[in-house]
Amino acid sequence: MITKINIKGFKSLKNAEVEFYTKKNIADKNKDVTRKHQLLNGGFAYTFNLAGLIGANATGKSSFLEAILIYKTIVLNHYFDINKPEFRFFFELEKKPKQFNFEYLIDDNVLKHEVNLNENFQITCEKLSILNKAKKDNSWSLIFQNNYKYSLLWRLNEISQYEKDESFNLNSVQISLIKKLFEFIKHIVFFNNNLGIFENNMLLPLLVQDLKYFFLNKNSETQNRFDLIKDLISAVDPNIIDFEYDQLRDEIIVLVQENDKVVKVLLDNISVGTKRFIFIMLPIILRKNETNFYLIDEIENSLHPTLIDTILRLFYFNDTNLNNSQLFFTTHNPYIFDQIELHNSCINISLYNSDENFAKLSNFNDYKRNDKLFSKNYILEIINSHPESNNIYQIYENFSNKKDESNLM
Repeated sequence: MITKINIKGFKSLKNAEVEFYTKKNIADKNKDVTRKHQLLNGGFAYTFNLAGLIGANATGKSSFLEAILIYKTIVLNHYFDINKPEFRFFFELEKKPKQFNFEYLIDDNVLKHEVNLNENFQITCEKLSILNKAKKDNSWSLIFQNNYKYSLLWRLNEISQYEKDESFNLNSVQISLIKKLFEFIKHIVFFNNNLGIFENNMLLPLLVQDLKYFFLNKNSETQNRFDLIKDLISAVDPNIIDFEYDQLRDEIIVLVQENDKVVKVLLDNISVGTKRFIFIMLPIILRKNETNFYLIDEIENSLHPTLIDTILRLFYFNDTNLNNSQLFFTTHNPYIFDQIELHNSCINISLYNSDENFAKLSNFNDYKRNDKLFSKNYILEIINSHPESNNIYQIYENFSNKKDESNLM
Protein backbone atom coordinates (compact mmCIF):
# COMPACT_ATOMS: atom_id res chain seq x y z
CA MET A 1 0.00 0.00 0.00
CA ILE A 2 1.00 3.63 -0.42
CA THR A 3 1.73 5.35 2.88
CA LYS A 4 2.99 8.77 1.79
CA ILE A 5 3.14 10.88 -1.39
CA ASN A 6 5.20 14.04 -1.81
CA ILE A 7 5.17 16.09 -5.03
CA LYS A 8 7.43 19.07 -5.74
CA GLY A 9 7.67 21.26 -8.84
CA PHE A 10 4.64 20.07 -10.81
CA LYS A 11 2.41 22.97 -11.87
CA SER A 12 1.64 24.95 -8.69
CA LEU A 13 2.75 22.19 -6.30
CA LYS A 14 5.73 23.50 -4.35
CA ASN A 15 5.80 20.85 -1.64
CA ALA A 16 2.54 18.93 -1.54
CA GLU A 17 2.22 15.90 0.72
CA VAL A 18 -0.53 13.43 1.58
CA GLU A 19 -0.18 10.39 3.81
CA PHE A 20 -2.20 7.39 4.99
CA TYR A 21 -0.53 7.06 8.39
CA THR A 22 -2.36 7.65 11.64
CA LYS A 23 -1.42 7.62 15.32
CA LYS A 24 -1.58 4.63 17.65
CA ASN A 25 -4.21 6.18 19.95
CA ILE A 26 -6.58 6.78 17.02
CA ALA A 27 -5.95 3.30 15.62
CA ASP A 28 -6.62 1.66 18.99
CA LYS A 29 -10.02 3.37 19.22
CA ASN A 30 -11.01 2.58 15.62
CA LYS A 31 -9.78 -0.94 14.94
CA ASP A 32 -12.60 -1.66 12.48
CA VAL A 33 -11.33 1.02 10.09
CA THR A 34 -7.56 1.18 10.74
CA ARG A 35 -4.80 -1.34 10.20
CA LYS A 36 -1.83 -2.19 12.37
CA HIS A 37 1.35 -3.33 10.61
CA GLN A 38 4.30 -4.90 12.40
CA LEU A 39 7.31 -3.77 10.41
CA LEU A 40 10.38 -5.90 9.86
CA ASN A 41 12.51 -3.11 11.31
CA GLY A 42 10.88 -3.83 14.68
CA GLY A 43 8.39 -0.97 14.79
CA PHE A 44 4.68 -0.62 14.05
CA ALA A 45 2.76 1.44 11.52
CA TYR A 46 -0.92 2.40 11.69
CA THR A 47 -2.77 3.27 8.51
CA PHE A 48 -6.12 4.27 7.01
CA ASN A 49 -7.42 3.24 3.61
CA LEU A 50 -9.03 6.62 2.92
CA ALA A 51 -7.52 10.05 2.38
CA GLY A 52 -9.33 13.17 1.23
CA LEU A 53 -8.18 16.54 -0.04
CA ILE A 54 -10.40 19.62 0.19
CA GLY A 55 -9.74 23.23 -0.73
CA ALA A 56 -10.68 26.21 -2.87
CA ASN A 57 -10.47 26.21 -6.65
CA ALA A 58 -7.01 26.43 -8.23
CA THR A 59 -5.18 25.15 -5.13
CA GLY A 60 -3.63 22.11 -6.80
CA LYS A 61 -6.05 19.31 -5.88
CA SER A 62 -6.44 17.96 -9.41
CA SER A 63 -2.77 18.66 -10.15
CA PHE A 64 -1.80 16.36 -7.29
CA LEU A 65 -3.79 13.49 -8.81
CA GLU A 66 -2.39 14.26 -12.26
CA ALA A 67 1.13 14.10 -10.83
CA ILE A 68 0.43 10.59 -9.50
CA LEU A 69 -0.79 9.57 -12.95
CA ILE A 70 2.38 10.99 -14.55
CA TYR A 71 4.47 9.05 -12.02
CA LYS A 72 2.68 5.83 -12.94
CA THR A 73 3.07 6.50 -16.67
CA ILE A 74 6.80 7.14 -16.38
CA VAL A 75 7.50 4.20 -14.06
CA LEU A 76 5.69 1.83 -16.43
CA ASN A 77 7.82 3.28 -19.26
CA HIS A 78 4.74 4.18 -21.28
CA TYR A 79 5.41 6.72 -23.99
CA PHE A 80 4.77 10.13 -22.50
CA ASP A 81 4.25 12.98 -24.96
CA ILE A 82 3.14 16.24 -23.39
CA ASN A 83 1.69 17.28 -26.76
CA LYS A 84 -0.71 14.31 -26.97
CA PRO A 85 -4.38 15.21 -26.32
CA GLU A 86 -4.72 12.94 -23.27
CA PHE A 87 -1.83 14.77 -21.57
CA ARG A 88 -2.85 18.30 -22.54
CA PHE A 89 -3.87 19.13 -18.97
CA PHE A 90 -0.28 18.56 -17.82
CA PHE A 91 1.03 21.51 -19.83
CA GLU A 92 3.11 23.96 -17.80
CA LEU A 93 3.82 27.52 -18.86
CA GLU A 94 6.82 27.66 -16.56
CA LYS A 95 8.86 24.50 -17.09
CA LYS A 96 10.85 23.35 -14.09
CA PRO A 97 12.34 20.18 -12.55
CA LYS A 98 10.03 17.91 -10.56
CA GLN A 99 10.40 15.51 -7.65
CA PHE A 100 8.02 12.62 -7.03
CA ASN A 101 8.58 10.81 -3.72
CA PHE A 102 6.40 7.83 -2.80
CA GLU A 103 6.56 5.63 0.30
CA TYR A 104 5.09 2.13 0.27
CA LEU A 105 4.42 -0.68 2.69
CA ILE A 106 5.30 -3.94 0.91
CA ASP A 107 5.56 -7.24 2.83
CA ASP A 108 5.95 -5.27 6.10
CA ASN A 109 8.89 -3.34 4.64
CA VAL A 110 8.77 0.42 4.14
CA LEU A 111 10.10 1.38 0.71
CA LYS A 112 10.81 4.87 -0.60
CA HIS A 113 10.77 5.47 -4.35
CA GLU A 114 12.17 8.83 -5.48
CA VAL A 115 11.90 9.97 -9.09
CA ASN A 116 13.41 13.28 -10.22
CA LEU A 117 12.39 14.66 -13.62
CA ASN A 118 13.69 17.50 -15.75
CA GLU A 119 11.46 20.18 -17.26
CA ASN A 120 10.62 17.81 -20.15
CA PHE A 121 9.43 15.01 -17.84
CA GLN A 122 12.54 12.88 -18.41
CA ILE A 123 14.11 10.97 -15.52
CA THR A 124 17.30 12.55 -14.19
CA CYS A 125 17.59 10.39 -11.07
CA GLU A 126 15.67 7.49 -9.58
CA LYS A 127 16.28 5.89 -6.18
CA LEU A 128 14.71 3.00 -4.34
CA SER A 129 15.46 2.68 -0.62
CA ILE A 130 14.31 0.50 2.26
CA LEU A 131 13.85 1.52 5.87
CA ASN A 132 16.64 -0.01 7.92
CA LYS A 133 15.84 -3.00 10.07
CA ALA A 134 16.19 -2.91 13.85
CA LYS A 135 16.69 0.86 13.76
CA LYS A 136 14.21 3.50 14.82
CA ASP A 137 16.01 6.58 13.49
CA ASN A 138 14.22 6.44 10.12
CA SER A 139 17.49 5.83 8.27
CA TRP A 140 17.31 4.29 4.80
CA SER A 141 19.45 1.81 2.89
CA LEU A 142 19.75 2.26 -0.86
CA ILE A 143 18.59 -0.65 -3.04
CA PHE A 144 19.42 1.02 -6.34
CA GLN A 145 20.13 4.39 -7.92
CA ASN A 146 19.38 5.00 -11.57
CA ASN A 147 20.44 7.87 -13.84
CA TYR A 148 18.99 6.53 -17.09
CA LYS A 149 16.08 8.24 -18.85
CA TYR A 150 13.88 5.18 -18.31
CA SER A 151 12.70 3.76 -15.00
CA LEU A 152 14.95 1.06 -13.60
CA LEU A 153 11.97 -0.24 -11.65
CA TRP A 154 10.36 -1.02 -15.02
CA ARG A 155 13.62 -2.41 -16.45
CA LEU A 156 14.10 -4.82 -13.56
CA ASN A 157 10.67 -6.28 -14.21
CA GLU A 158 11.42 -6.83 -17.89
CA ILE A 159 14.84 -8.47 -17.85
CA SER A 160 15.81 -12.04 -17.04
CA GLN A 161 16.80 -13.34 -13.62
CA TYR A 162 20.34 -13.87 -14.92
CA GLU A 163 20.68 -10.22 -15.91
CA LYS A 164 19.34 -9.12 -12.54
CA ASP A 165 21.97 -11.19 -10.78
CA GLU A 166 24.85 -10.24 -13.07
CA SER A 167 24.15 -6.57 -13.75
CA PHE A 168 22.54 -5.25 -10.60
CA ASN A 169 23.71 -7.49 -7.77
CA LEU A 170 20.31 -7.67 -6.10
CA ASN A 171 19.36 -10.36 -3.61
CA SER A 172 16.18 -12.43 -3.81
CA VAL A 173 14.36 -10.36 -1.17
CA GLN A 174 15.08 -7.11 -3.01
CA ILE A 175 13.97 -8.60 -6.34
CA SER A 176 10.73 -9.83 -4.77
CA LEU A 177 10.00 -6.38 -3.26
CA ILE A 178 10.74 -4.67 -6.59
CA LYS A 179 8.39 -7.00 -8.44
CA LYS A 180 5.55 -6.48 -5.95
CA LEU A 181 6.09 -2.72 -5.92
CA PHE A 182 5.94 -2.57 -9.72
CA GLU A 183 2.74 -4.63 -9.76
CA PHE A 184 1.17 -2.28 -7.22
CA ILE A 185 2.03 0.79 -9.30
CA LYS A 186 0.37 -0.86 -12.29
CA HIS A 187 -2.82 -0.98 -10.22
CA ILE A 188 -3.07 2.77 -9.68
CA VAL A 189 -6.41 3.81 -11.23
CA PHE A 190 -7.41 7.42 -11.89
CA PHE A 191 -11.00 8.62 -12.28
CA ASN A 192 -11.17 12.20 -13.51
CA ASN A 193 -13.83 14.74 -12.58
CA ASN A 194 -16.03 14.09 -15.60
CA LEU A 195 -17.15 10.59 -16.52
CA GLY A 196 -14.69 8.18 -15.06
CA ILE A 197 -11.44 6.43 -15.64
CA PHE A 198 -8.68 8.34 -17.44
CA GLU A 199 -7.37 5.58 -19.66
CA ASN A 200 -9.22 5.60 -22.97
CA ASN A 201 -9.98 1.88 -22.97
CA MET A 202 -12.32 2.23 -20.00
CA LEU A 203 -14.71 4.86 -21.36
CA LEU A 204 -18.27 4.41 -22.62
CA PRO A 205 -17.27 2.21 -25.62
CA LEU A 206 -16.04 -0.45 -23.22
CA LEU A 207 -19.38 -0.56 -21.42
CA VAL A 208 -21.13 -0.83 -24.79
CA GLN A 209 -18.70 -3.57 -25.78
CA ASP A 210 -19.39 -5.40 -22.52
CA LEU A 211 -23.14 -5.35 -23.08
CA LYS A 212 -22.85 -6.38 -26.73
CA TYR A 213 -20.60 -9.27 -25.76
CA PHE A 214 -23.20 -10.45 -23.27
CA PHE A 215 -25.98 -10.51 -25.86
CA LEU A 216 -23.79 -12.32 -28.39
CA ASN A 217 -22.14 -14.75 -25.93
CA LYS A 218 -24.54 -15.59 -23.14
CA ASN A 219 -23.02 -17.78 -20.44
CA SER A 220 -22.69 -17.79 -16.65
CA GLU A 221 -19.65 -15.49 -16.64
CA THR A 222 -21.15 -12.85 -18.93
CA GLN A 223 -24.47 -13.14 -17.06
CA ASN A 224 -22.75 -12.29 -13.76
CA ARG A 225 -21.10 -9.25 -15.30
CA PHE A 226 -24.37 -8.17 -16.92
CA ASP A 227 -26.22 -8.54 -13.59
CA LEU A 228 -23.54 -6.41 -11.90
CA ILE A 229 -24.01 -3.62 -14.45
CA LYS A 230 -27.77 -3.76 -13.95
CA ASP A 231 -27.37 -3.62 -10.16
CA LEU A 232 -25.10 -0.56 -10.42
CA ILE A 233 -27.46 1.24 -12.77
CA SER A 234 -30.57 0.47 -10.71
CA ALA A 235 -28.83 1.84 -7.61
CA VAL A 236 -28.63 5.21 -9.37
CA ASP A 237 -31.74 5.09 -11.54
CA PRO A 238 -34.34 2.46 -10.52
CA ASN A 239 -36.42 3.40 -13.56
CA ILE A 240 -33.92 1.61 -15.81
CA ILE A 241 -35.25 -1.94 -15.93
CA ASP A 242 -33.33 -3.69 -18.71
CA PHE A 243 -31.26 -3.54 -21.89
CA GLU A 244 -31.68 -4.70 -25.45
CA TYR A 245 -29.26 -5.10 -28.32
CA ASP A 246 -30.44 -3.74 -31.66
CA GLN A 247 -28.32 -5.76 -34.07
CA LEU A 248 -29.59 -3.89 -37.11
CA ARG A 249 -28.33 -0.54 -35.81
CA ASP A 250 -25.61 -2.13 -33.66
CA GLU A 251 -26.81 -0.14 -30.64
CA ILE A 252 -27.44 -0.92 -26.97
CA ILE A 253 -30.96 0.17 -26.05
CA VAL A 254 -31.95 1.06 -22.47
CA LEU A 255 -35.47 0.23 -21.30
CA VAL A 256 -36.81 2.92 -18.97
CA GLN A 257 -40.02 2.60 -16.97
CA GLU A 258 -42.12 5.78 -17.18
CA ASN A 259 -45.38 5.41 -15.26
CA ASP A 260 -47.25 2.58 -16.99
CA LYS A 261 -45.14 2.38 -20.15
CA VAL A 262 -41.60 1.41 -21.15
CA VAL A 263 -39.54 3.93 -23.13
CA LYS A 264 -36.47 2.96 -25.17
CA VAL A 265 -33.42 5.26 -25.21
CA LEU A 266 -29.82 4.92 -26.35
CA LEU A 267 -27.24 4.03 -23.68
CA ASP A 268 -25.43 7.31 -24.27
CA ASN A 269 -28.58 9.19 -23.25
CA ILE A 270 -28.74 7.95 -19.66
CA SER A 271 -27.87 10.56 -17.02
CA VAL A 272 -24.33 11.77 -16.45
CA GLY A 273 -24.47 10.67 -12.81
CA THR A 274 -25.55 7.16 -13.76
CA LYS A 275 -22.70 6.83 -16.23
CA ARG A 276 -20.14 8.19 -13.80
CA PHE A 277 -21.23 5.84 -11.01
CA ILE A 278 -20.95 2.84 -13.36
CA PHE A 279 -17.54 3.91 -14.67
CA ILE A 280 -16.22 4.25 -11.11
CA MET A 281 -17.87 1.26 -9.47
CA LEU A 282 -17.56 -1.34 -12.23
CA PRO A 283 -13.73 -1.58 -12.24
CA ILE A 284 -13.63 -1.32 -8.43
CA ILE A 285 -15.94 -4.31 -7.95
CA LEU A 286 -14.43 -6.35 -10.78
CA ARG A 287 -11.01 -5.85 -9.18
CA LYS A 288 -12.16 -6.54 -5.62
CA ASN A 289 -9.70 -9.45 -5.27
CA GLU A 290 -6.75 -7.16 -6.06
CA THR A 291 -4.98 -4.58 -3.92
CA ASN A 292 -5.41 -1.33 -5.81
CA PHE A 293 -4.94 2.40 -5.31
CA TYR A 294 -7.85 4.49 -6.63
CA LEU A 295 -7.87 8.22 -7.30
CA ILE A 296 -11.19 10.06 -7.73
CA ASP A 297 -11.11 13.73 -8.63
CA GLU A 298 -14.07 15.74 -7.28
CA ILE A 299 -15.91 12.70 -6.03
CA GLU A 300 -19.14 14.66 -5.52
CA ASN A 301 -19.56 15.51 -9.21
CA SER A 302 -22.96 14.31 -10.49
CA LEU A 303 -23.39 11.86 -7.60
CA HIS A 304 -26.02 11.81 -4.84
CA PRO A 305 -24.57 11.86 -1.27
CA THR A 306 -25.79 8.27 -0.71
CA LEU A 307 -23.79 7.07 -3.71
CA ILE A 308 -20.70 8.90 -2.47
CA ASP A 309 -21.21 7.31 0.94
CA THR A 310 -21.45 3.90 -0.75
CA ILE A 311 -18.10 4.37 -2.50
CA LEU A 312 -16.38 5.55 0.69
CA ARG A 313 -17.70 2.69 2.80
CA LEU A 314 -16.21 0.09 0.45
CA PHE A 315 -12.74 1.31 1.42
CA TYR A 316 -13.40 2.63 4.92
CA PHE A 317 -14.32 -0.56 6.76
CA ASN A 318 -11.89 -3.46 7.05
CA ASP A 319 -14.63 -6.07 6.76
CA THR A 320 -15.63 -4.81 3.30
CA ASN A 321 -12.10 -3.94 2.15
CA LEU A 322 -10.51 -7.35 2.56
CA ASN A 323 -7.53 -6.71 0.24
CA ASN A 324 -6.51 -3.38 1.74
CA SER A 325 -7.23 -1.29 -1.35
CA GLN A 326 -6.97 2.48 -0.93
CA LEU A 327 -8.96 5.48 -2.06
CA PHE A 328 -7.66 9.03 -2.34
CA PHE A 329 -10.20 11.64 -3.42
CA THR A 330 -10.55 15.37 -3.85
CA THR A 331 -13.68 17.35 -3.10
CA HIS A 332 -15.20 20.80 -2.58
CA ASN A 333 -17.93 19.39 -0.33
CA PRO A 334 -17.12 19.43 3.43
CA TYR A 335 -20.31 17.51 4.27
CA ILE A 336 -18.71 14.34 2.87
CA PHE A 337 -16.62 14.16 6.04
CA ASP A 338 -19.75 14.34 8.21
CA GLN A 339 -21.23 11.11 6.81
CA ILE A 340 -22.65 8.71 9.38
CA GLU A 341 -19.86 6.58 10.90
CA LEU A 342 -17.30 8.09 8.54
CA HIS A 343 -15.82 10.18 11.31
CA ASN A 344 -13.09 12.42 9.96
CA SER A 345 -10.65 11.24 12.61
CA CYS A 346 -10.37 8.08 10.50
CA ILE A 347 -9.81 9.80 7.17
CA ASN A 348 -6.59 11.69 6.61
CA ILE A 349 -7.95 15.06 5.51
CA SER A 350 -5.56 17.53 3.92
CA LEU A 351 -6.26 21.17 3.13
CA TYR A 352 -4.56 23.82 1.05
CA ASN A 353 -1.83 25.75 2.84
CA SER A 354 0.03 28.56 1.08
CA ASP A 355 3.41 27.54 2.48
CA GLU A 356 3.28 23.77 2.02
CA ASN A 357 0.50 23.40 -0.60
CA PHE A 358 -1.28 20.83 1.59
CA ALA A 359 -1.29 20.33 5.34
CA LYS A 360 -2.94 17.66 7.45
CA LEU A 361 -6.07 18.71 9.29
CA SER A 362 -4.48 17.73 12.60
CA ASN A 363 -1.80 20.40 12.02
CA PHE A 364 -4.31 23.25 12.12
CA ASN A 365 -4.18 24.68 15.64
CA ASP A 366 -7.52 26.51 15.31
CA TYR A 367 -9.42 23.31 14.61
CA LYS A 368 -10.63 21.24 17.57
CA ARG A 369 -11.74 17.94 16.16
CA ASN A 370 -14.50 17.34 18.71
CA ASP A 371 -15.72 20.94 18.79
CA LYS A 372 -18.03 20.90 15.75
CA LEU A 373 -18.69 18.86 12.67
CA PHE A 374 -15.97 19.27 10.09
CA SER A 375 -18.41 21.03 7.73
CA LYS A 376 -19.23 23.70 10.32
CA ASN A 377 -15.57 24.42 10.99
CA TYR A 378 -14.96 24.62 7.27
CA ILE A 379 -17.91 26.84 6.34
CA LEU A 380 -17.27 29.17 9.28
CA GLU A 381 -13.69 29.43 7.96
CA ILE A 382 -12.19 28.23 11.22
CA ILE A 383 -10.27 26.04 8.81
CA ASN A 384 -8.70 27.93 5.92
CA SER A 385 -8.52 27.14 2.18
CA HIS A 386 -11.29 29.37 0.89
CA PRO A 387 -11.72 31.89 -1.95
CA GLU A 388 -10.62 35.41 -1.03
CA SER A 389 -13.63 37.06 0.64
CA ASN A 390 -12.78 40.55 -0.68
CA ASN A 391 -12.89 39.25 -4.25
CA ILE A 392 -16.24 37.58 -3.59
CA TYR A 393 -17.61 40.86 -2.20
CA GLN A 394 -16.49 42.56 -5.42
CA ILE A 395 -18.77 40.23 -7.38
CA TYR A 396 -21.73 41.24 -5.22
CA GLU A 397 -20.96 44.88 -5.88
CA ASN A 398 -20.79 44.34 -9.63
CA PHE A 399 -24.07 42.44 -9.67
CA SER A 400 -25.94 44.97 -7.53
CA ASN A 401 -24.73 47.95 -9.64
CA LYS A 402 -23.35 49.64 -6.51
CA LYS A 403 -20.06 50.13 -8.28
CA ASP A 404 -21.74 51.84 -11.26
CA GLU A 405 -23.71 54.16 -8.98
CA SER A 406 -20.60 55.23 -7.12
CA ASN A 407 -18.87 56.05 -10.42
CA LEU A 408 -21.75 58.34 -11.43
CA MET A 409 -21.53 60.39 -8.29
